[in-house]
Amino acid sequence: MEHALSIKQPWATLVVHGLKTIEVRRWSTRHRGRVLIHAGRIPDLRPETRAHLPRDLEECARLGGGIVGQAQLVECRVYKTPEAFARDRRLHLNDPSWFQPPAMYGFVFAGASPLPFRRCPGSLYFFEVADAPRPAASTRSGLLVSVRNAAEATAALEGGADLIDVKEPRHGALGRASDDVIAEVVRRVAGRRPVSAALGELAELRDAQTVAGLAFVKCGLANLASPKRWERQLLSLRQRIGNQPQPPEVVTVAYADWKRAGAPPWPDVAKFALRHPGGVLLLDTFDKTWRPRGKQRRPATLLDWLTLDEVRQLCQQCHAAGVRIALAGSLRVPQVLQLADARPTWFAVRGGVCESNKRDGEVHVLKVRDWAEVVRWQRR
Repeated sequence: MEHALSIKQPWATLVVHGLKTIEVRRWSTRHRGRVLIHAGRIPDLRPETRAHLPRDLEECARLGGGIVGQAQLVECRVYKTPEAFARDRRLHLNDPSWFQPPAMYGFVFAGASPLPFRRCPGSLYFFEVADAPRPAASTRSGLLVSVRNAAEATAALEGGADLIDVKEPRHGALGRASDDVIAEVVRRVAGRRPVSAALGELAELRDAQTVAGLAFVKCGLANLASPKRWERQLLSLRQRIGNQPQPPEVVTVAYADWKRAGAPPWPDVAKFALRHPGGVLLLDTFDKTWRPRGKQRRPATLLDWLTLDEVRQLCQQCHAAGVRIALAGSLRVPQVLQLADARPTWFAVRGGVCESNKRDGEVHVLKVRDWAEVVRWQRR
């Protein structure tokens, strides 16, 4: 027997596709772990609710009266004031006026994925379901676009990006942008998509304070090859950020070219991520200038460092463990087509959506649109 939670459509669809990560209730829960998402028989027909639903998910949102997906329930947040409720608006998608005293509770979900529709009755609170299905390997992939300013964020939004990431490519693989730039991007996106930010390399991090409104932050592990050192520092970072008001999730970063970065081996970092269900793993490359022998015209991609089988196996392990995974590393469309059956949570790109395909160029809306079409085609 497994626990399920009934949610009205289109909210249920938004949850299982990772576009809504907090479901609000007037009651609390101590339950943690896998929860089946049940789409209620009666939908929410308000126009302001339907406005959150992307066109490509309209068909999914017509399903009702059965199980449509699953997710990991990782936290229950307490909102005692309208201000606290409003700060998480980008995650629960509810209008601030919907807050009702004395308190409301946010069920925080991670690792969500759709499941084959299975009709069954729902209930007001958590209810049990027998012989529950498990998520298939073919989870839906999204498009992550890295931007360096608010203007590029607008282009990424208009082009169809699912996740907006802020970084400064001139400062390295995970170069940190200024707090002013990050805050401006958060304001420009205005809750329409989750926003993440790069904080640089963990070994050089001095300020762990993050800008309000971020869904994710990430640090590289360059020059932290000692196992005890990098694990200790990464756990310490998670604790420091976790103590902040409305903290973002800390992404675990594995460098495929770990020897060039002086970082821990990527399989060790992946094992660390797999021990934390509900988390996020980014598989990236550190050296964006190195070119493979005989291929001087292009920088190395993820698949110059890892084999297809290695990436596919890692994605399968993440799916099974309830860990979301982003694939990056100077990817171009041919690599995305090769990796389509791995079904990562996100394909992450910057250079491929910039003018002249250079990561220090400017993000172009038409290039983002082309990439979004490729990723959307892979979802079918």
